[in-house]
Amino acid sequence: MMKLFVINGHNQVGKDTFVNMISDIAIQHQKTIVNYSTVDYVKYIAGLFGWEEEKDNKSRKMLSQLKDMLTEWRDIPYTKCCQEISYWTYGNAAAMFIHCREPEEIKRFVKDYNATTILVERNNVEQCLSNHADKNVLNYNYDIIINNSRGLAELEEEAKIFYDTFIKD
Repeated sequence: MMKLFVINGHNQVGKDTFVNMISDIAIQHQKTIVNYSTVDYVKYIAGLFGWEEEKDNKSRKMLSQLKDMLTEWRDIPYTKCCQEISYWTYGNAAAMFIHCREPEEIKRFVKDYNATTILVERNNVEQCLSNHADKNVLNYNYDIIINNSRGLAELEEEAKIFYDTFIKD
Protein backbone atom coordinates (compact mmCIF):
# COMPACT_ATOMS: atom_id res chain seq x y z
CA MET A 1 0.00 0.00 0.00
CA MET A 2 1.26 3.44 -0.91
CA LYS A 3 2.32 5.64 1.99
CA LEU A 4 1.35 9.31 1.90
CA PHE A 5 3.46 12.09 3.35
CA VAL A 6 2.63 15.79 3.49
CA ILE A 7 5.84 17.80 3.35
CA ASN A 8 6.20 21.46 4.18
CA GLY A 9 8.82 24.06 4.96
CA HIS A 10 9.73 27.56 3.92
CA ASN A 11 11.04 28.17 0.42
CA GLN A 12 14.58 27.00 -0.35
CA VAL A 13 14.94 24.70 2.70
CA GLY A 14 15.47 21.53 0.64
CA LYS A 15 12.06 19.85 0.46
CA ASP A 16 12.47 18.74 -3.15
CA THR A 17 16.10 17.81 -2.57
CA PHE A 18 15.06 15.58 0.35
CA VAL A 19 12.31 13.89 -1.68
CA ASN A 20 14.65 13.45 -4.66
CA MET A 21 17.21 11.78 -2.40
CA ILE A 22 14.54 9.39 -1.13
CA SER A 23 13.47 8.73 -4.71
CA ASP A 24 17.04 7.88 -5.71
CA ILE A 25 17.22 5.36 -2.87
CA ALA A 26 13.83 3.89 -3.85
CA ILE A 27 14.93 3.45 -7.47
CA GLN A 28 17.76 1.21 -6.23
CA HIS A 29 15.01 -0.98 -4.70
CA GLN A 30 12.81 -0.85 -7.84
CA LYS A 31 10.29 1.41 -6.12
CA THR A 32 8.60 4.60 -7.27
CA ILE A 33 8.31 7.78 -5.21
CA VAL A 34 5.91 10.50 -6.37
CA ASN A 35 6.52 14.18 -5.65
CA TYR A 36 3.44 16.39 -6.11
CA SER A 37 2.27 19.77 -4.85
CA THR A 38 -1.10 21.26 -4.10
CA VAL A 39 -0.04 24.14 -6.34
CA ASP A 40 1.05 22.06 -9.35
CA TYR A 41 -2.30 22.47 -11.09
CA VAL A 42 -2.46 26.10 -9.94
CA LYS A 43 0.90 26.68 -11.64
CA TYR A 44 -0.43 25.10 -14.80
CA ILE A 45 -3.41 27.48 -14.81
CA ALA A 46 -1.17 30.47 -14.03
CA GLY A 47 0.98 29.50 -17.01
CA LEU A 48 -2.06 29.72 -19.28
CA PHE A 49 -2.32 33.38 -18.25
CA GLY A 50 1.34 34.20 -18.87
CA TRP A 51 3.12 33.30 -15.64
CA GLU A 52 6.63 32.21 -16.60
CA GLU A 53 7.51 30.24 -13.44
CA GLU A 54 9.17 33.15 -11.65
CA LYS A 55 9.96 32.38 -8.02
CA ASP A 56 9.80 35.92 -6.68
CA ASN A 57 7.55 37.17 -3.86
CA LYS A 58 5.05 38.72 -6.29
CA SER A 59 4.60 35.40 -8.11
CA ARG A 60 4.35 33.46 -4.84
CA LYS A 61 1.61 35.81 -3.69
CA MET A 62 -0.24 35.45 -7.02
CA LEU A 63 -0.07 31.64 -6.84
CA SER A 64 -1.34 31.69 -3.26
CA GLN A 65 -4.26 33.93 -4.19
CA LEU A 66 -5.09 31.86 -7.27
CA LYS A 67 -5.02 28.70 -5.18
CA ASP A 68 -7.36 30.34 -2.65
CA MET A 69 -9.82 31.29 -5.42
CA LEU A 70 -9.76 27.80 -6.97
CA THR A 71 -10.20 26.24 -3.53
CA GLU A 72 -13.14 28.47 -2.65
CA TRP A 73 -14.76 28.02 -6.06
CA ARG A 74 -14.64 24.22 -6.41
CA ASP A 75 -11.88 22.89 -4.15
CA ILE A 76 -9.85 22.23 -7.30
CA PRO A 77 -6.31 22.02 -5.85
CA TYR A 78 -7.30 19.43 -3.22
CA THR A 79 -9.43 17.50 -5.72
CA LYS A 80 -6.51 17.34 -8.19
CA CYS A 81 -4.25 16.02 -5.42
CA CYS A 82 -6.83 13.37 -4.56
CA GLN A 83 -6.93 12.31 -8.21
CA GLU A 84 -3.13 12.00 -8.23
CA ILE A 85 -3.20 9.99 -5.00
CA SER A 86 -5.79 7.65 -6.49
CA TYR A 87 -3.83 7.28 -9.73
CA TRP A 88 -0.55 6.45 -7.99
CA THR A 89 -2.19 4.18 -5.41
CA TYR A 90 -3.18 1.93 -8.30
CA GLY A 91 0.05 2.68 -10.14
CA ASN A 92 2.09 0.86 -7.50
CA ALA A 93 4.02 3.81 -6.07
CA ALA A 94 5.67 3.02 -2.74
CA ALA A 95 5.14 6.54 -1.40
CA MET A 96 3.84 9.93 -2.39
CA PHE A 97 4.97 13.27 -1.04
CA ILE A 98 2.40 16.08 -1.22
CA HIS A 99 3.79 19.58 -0.76
CA CYS A 100 1.20 21.59 1.13
CA ARG A 101 1.49 24.86 3.06
CA GLU A 102 -1.94 25.48 4.58
CA PRO A 103 -2.52 23.89 8.02
CA GLU A 104 -6.24 23.28 7.37
CA GLU A 105 -5.45 21.48 4.13
CA ILE A 106 -2.71 19.45 5.81
CA LYS A 107 -5.32 18.32 8.35
CA ARG A 108 -7.54 17.14 5.49
CA PHE A 109 -4.79 14.92 4.10
CA VAL A 110 -4.18 13.49 7.55
CA LYS A 111 -7.90 12.85 8.09
CA ASP A 112 -8.72 11.56 4.59
CA TYR A 113 -5.53 9.57 3.91
CA ASN A 114 -3.85 9.05 7.27
CA ALA A 115 -0.89 11.03 5.93
CA THR A 116 2.28 11.50 7.94
CA THR A 117 3.39 15.14 8.12
CA ILE A 118 6.96 16.38 7.65
CA LEU A 119 8.52 19.78 8.22
CA VAL A 120 11.89 20.51 6.61
CA GLU A 121 13.85 23.26 8.33
CA ARG A 122 17.10 24.99 7.45
CA ASN A 123 18.89 27.75 9.32
CA ASN A 124 19.92 30.96 7.60
CA VAL A 125 17.24 30.85 4.90
CA GLU A 126 15.29 34.04 4.37
CA GLN A 127 11.62 33.25 4.78
CA CYS A 128 9.12 34.47 2.22
CA LEU A 129 6.18 36.04 4.04
CA SER A 130 4.39 37.68 1.09
CA ASN A 131 1.29 35.50 1.46
CA HIS A 132 -0.68 33.66 4.14
CA ALA A 133 0.43 30.19 2.98
CA ASP A 134 4.11 30.96 3.51
CA LYS A 135 3.38 32.79 6.77
CA ASN A 136 1.60 29.73 8.22
CA VAL A 137 4.26 27.08 7.56
CA LEU A 138 5.07 26.72 11.26
CA ASN A 139 1.42 26.72 12.40
CA TYR A 140 1.08 22.95 12.39
CA ASN A 141 2.30 20.24 14.77
CA TYR A 142 4.28 18.00 12.35
CA ASP A 143 4.94 14.32 12.95
CA ILE A 144 8.53 14.50 11.69
CA ILE A 145 11.01 17.39 11.54
CA ILE A 146 14.01 17.15 9.19
CA ASN A 147 16.82 19.59 9.91
CA ASN A 148 18.67 20.49 6.72
CA SER A 149 21.18 22.89 8.28
CA ARG A 150 24.23 20.63 8.28
CA GLY A 151 24.85 19.98 4.57
CA LEU A 152 23.93 17.69 1.68
CA ALA A 153 25.79 14.63 2.98
CA GLU A 154 23.89 14.82 6.26
CA LEU A 155 20.58 15.36 4.45
CA GLU A 156 21.31 12.29 2.35
CA GLU A 157 21.89 10.30 5.54
CA GLU A 158 18.53 11.60 6.84
CA ALA A 159 16.92 10.45 3.56
CA LYS A 160 18.39 6.94 3.99
CA ILE A 161 17.12 6.75 7.57
CA PHE A 162 13.72 8.02 6.46
CA TYR A 163 13.49 5.48 3.65
CA ASP A 164 14.50 2.59 5.92
CA THR A 165 12.10 3.68 8.65
CA PHE A 166 8.99 4.71 6.71
CA ILE A 167 9.07 3.29 3.18
CA LYS A 168 11.16 0.12 3.03
CA ASP A 169 9.10 -3.06 3.38
